[in-house]
Amino acid sequence: MLASLLIEILGRGNCYHIITIIEENYLLRQAVGAIIRYQGNYILIHKVKIMEKANSPVDIKGEWDFVKGGIMPQEKSKEKALFRELKEETGSINFSIMREYSEKLRFVFPKEVQQTGFTHQETTMFLVEFNGDVSDLKPLDQEIDQIALFSKEEVCNTLTHLESKEFFQLMILEK
Repeated sequence: MLASLLIEILGRGNCYHIITIIEENYLLRQAVGAIIRYQGNYILIHKVKIMEKANSPVDIKGEWDFVKGGIMPQEKSKEKALFRELKEETGSINFSIMREYSEKLRFVFPKEVQQTGFTHQETTMFLVEFNGDVSDLKPLDQEIDQIALFSKEEVCNTLTHLESKEFFQLMILEK
């Protein structure tokens, strides 16, 4: 018997994706993420590890993405979770929130990542401005090995995941 059936149609630009999820164990991770602006450019992180349930890092193929991460049960707000993730992944809290997007970034974790306990993620995304010196950005955790600046035009070509590319296109490029 099916525990859940979710059919979602996502429209992005001229592309439409129909995602059908039929699973017994639909475990949704609530997360926050940031599109980070800095002097007309955008900051992306290069992730090379994921954390398993036991907090032991597992190597993954490197992927360029926005700062993103799960909301911890003890965090009282999405903003607190966002600043924690920004600090962990960039080493800084020198950011200003410009806006919270109402549109969520949603995706299904690949099977090899589902060992962390979640099958899906729904990310509340924010547009933030970095107010510091980029030479001071240094990740505090083992998951990230690079932080880099990209022009608006380069971001979509650099991002690894289709969902992130489509979100950036919808929220930044088409505005």
